[in-house]
Amino acid sequence: MDDIAAPITREKVRALTLKWADDPDSVAEIEHDGFNDDQQSGGFAFQCDRGLLVYGFDGFSRSSRYPGDDASRRDEVEQYWHQSQQRNWAVAAVQEFRDDDAGYAAWLDANPDAYVVNISRNYYTSDARLHRADCRTLTAQVSRGVGLTGPYVKICAAYLNELEQWMADQVGKPILWCGTCAPDSLPRQSALPVSRVAPEPTGLTVPAVPAGGRSMFSGPVAGSAVVEAWAAEYIRFEHRPAWQEQLRTEIRSHCRQLERSDGDVLHATFFGAKHPRADVENLVLYYIDSFSGVGRDGIRVEYGGPDAPPGPDGDYQYCYRYSLAPSSDDFVHRQQVRPLASFDWTDLKDKTLAHIWLALARRRLLGEVNAAERVLAPEASFAVKIELRPPHGGRTRVNADLMKAVFDGVICAFQAQTSTKDLAETMARLAKFLQITPEEVEQLLCDQEGAVIGSVPRLVYPRGAGVQWNPSDDRCFAGELLPAEMEPGGTCWAIKGELVEIDYGSTDSH
Repeated sequence: MDDIAAPITREKVRALTLKWADDPDSVAEIEHDGFNDDQQSGGFAFQCDRGLLVYGFDGFSRSSRYPGDDASRRDEVEQYWHQSQQRNWAVAAVQEFRDDDAGYAAWLDANPDAYVVNISRNYYTSDARLHRADCRTLTAQVSRGVGLTGPYVKICAAYLNELEQWMADQVGKPILWCGTCAPDSLPRQSALPVSRVAPEPTGLTVPAVPAGGRSMFSGPVAGSAVVEAWAAEYIRFEHRPAWQEQLRTEIRSHCRQLERSDGDVLHATFFGAKHPRADVENLVLYYIDSFSGVGRDGIRVEYGGPDAPPGPDGDYQYCYRYSLAPSSDDFVHRQQVRPLASFDWTDLKDKTLAHIWLALARRRLLGEVNAAERVLAPEASFAVKIELRPPHGGRTRVNADLMKAVFDGVICAFQAQTSTKDLAETMARLAKFLQITPEEVEQLLCDQEGAVIGSVPRLVYPRGAGVQWNPSDDRCFAGELLPAEMEPGGTCWAIKGELVEIDYGSTDSH
């Protein structure tokens, strides 16, 4: 498909679609409220007899040769829009603070959930350390007023994998974790998992990958609708090494070979040491694929535990398992402890995180949800079980992008915010996006009645040109999103579901 020179306009996208189409009379624009008007993350979309073209104002594009129906095309435009928002609302991945104490202190205050490398000016690694941004050794430096970015500079990023890539590019080796703040589930010796030499394979084929990237995959085989992959490191979201790109491609390809039956859902399980702030659905779904084909009739995810099952040729640190199971089945490795909250069918203006939060937070404030009196303990985990119903004439097609937005929206709706830092700006941005008053945003964000997952200092805060939501989805160890039949005459999307406290424990397997 041809590139379109900036600026992206409706006329340019239409002209390219006409050029691509077999029948010019089939060309029609897909108009989507918000997408066409979003001058940062939006753009224009046209369909024709050969498929769908989407071009964003930021220069990115998407094309699909599968024509689909009107609902599926509109869903694809909406998914593109959400992905563009996540891409364009982000700040620079890695920031270095050198001779800039004020800038670093401000960044540290604004990013308590991020990561920092403290390293000498010449990047000498022997005494460098990797910290969580809220590590008391860092915050104590700020409070004492000592020099922060002089002899030792600070390399900062919101995500651990971004700093891992910086280490690989700039110093060529891992940096030790700080002994004070290193999570128990990560090795303190190294920020990067240590790779092992692969033995000679027996039986299954090990992909030909670069040294340091030991991995293996299996399935599906006749009589077993299961795909499994083992790896020495977890597959990253961005900046993946070549061997991870290859393994990710194999998982995507083999999962598409799973033969579905009516009523089957995709059951995805992640095994291995999970960083305390990592999200299971990201690790096993979002970082790998959209799973829009095999998971379209429902997806169920869960954390299988820190110990990966052995691979065909030995032990591995991580395992990914994808199987098909009836929608009536339950989780395999997690069992319910008690109900936390439940809500009946709730109408949605849109399927974005913010709109889901708004609809459910309003019902929570009105007392129209069943909420437990006892808030979930900080160390406890929970599961989310959701049904999503389309408007009349539509269909719910489940995929990883949709699941992420729904889960985050539901979880945010059952949390509250305590900090007033940047609250006024947050209120203004959300009020404009949701077309409600800033006062209602504040009331819904800060009301703690029924916030069964607990309160956090900042549930949402300004970031880039938009906002960044910060739900406790890292404690969501299991979840499912299932499509529901449309309601005759229904004019909008609707959501129904429950949250339950869970604990590790085996149930009957599939």
